[in-house]
Amino acid sequence: ESDEGGDIYYFSVCGKDILTRIAIGDVAGHGESVSRISGQLYESLSSNMNKHEGSNVLRNLNEIISKETKKAITTAAIYTLDNSASTLAFSTAGHPPFYMKLKGAEEWSEVMLQNHTPKGNIPLGTLEGTHFDEETMDVNSGDQFFFLTDGLLEASNKKGHMFGRAGLMKVLKQNSDSNMDDLKQQVLSALSDHVDGGLLTDDLTFMAVEIN
Repeated sequence: ESDEGGDIYYFSVCGKDILTRIAIGDVAGHGESVSRISGQLYESLSSNMNKHEGSNVLRNLNEIISKETKKAITTAAIYTLDNSASTLAFSTAGHPPFYMKLKGAEEWSEVMLQNHTPKGNIPLGTLEGTHFDEETMDVNSGDQFFFLTDGLLEASNKKGHMFGRAGLMKVLKQNSDSNMDDLKQQVLSALSDHVDGGLLTDDLTFMAVEIN
C-alpha cells in the first residue's frame, strides 16, 4: 500500500436547504485507510449536518482517528455556507489555504485562518484533544471560491519543481474573468504544461465554486 495520498470530498445540503457543507481531505495511504476515513467523514457530516459549526466534524473525526491502532493521518477542511446569514465558515486540519475572488474584485486572494490557536488545527489523527478553530466571512451572490488538496500544489515537473501556490495563483490571476468551468480547464491545462509528460505521484482534487 502506498504512503501517498488518497483524496476524499463531500458536498451536502441540510434538509431545510439552509446549510451547504463542503468537506475535502487528503488521507495518507490508499485502499482500506481511505475507505475507512471516508465512511467516518460521511457519518460525522451526517450527524452534524444541521449544526452550524463545521469544526465539530473535525473534532469528532480527530478523536476517532487518534484512538485507532493504525492511524490514517489526514489533512482536511470543512466549508459551511449559511444561506440565511449569507456567510461562509471554514475550519481546517493542516490543510492548504483556499482562494477567493469576491464579486467586483479584480484578482483572487489566498485565505487562511487569521487567529490560529497554538498547536491547534493540525492534521487529524496526530494528537487527541486537538482544537480546531472556525472563522466566518460574509459572502454574496457572484463571489467565487477555489478549494483544493495539496496534490495540486505539489505536482512536480521532471526537474522536481512543484506547481506550488505561485503557479496556481498565476493561473487564477490570468483567468480572473473566467467562469468556473473555464477556470477548471485552465488549471488542468497549466498543470499539464508544468509536469510536461511527467507522472503525478499524489491524488489531487480541486473545486471551483460560485455563490448563486
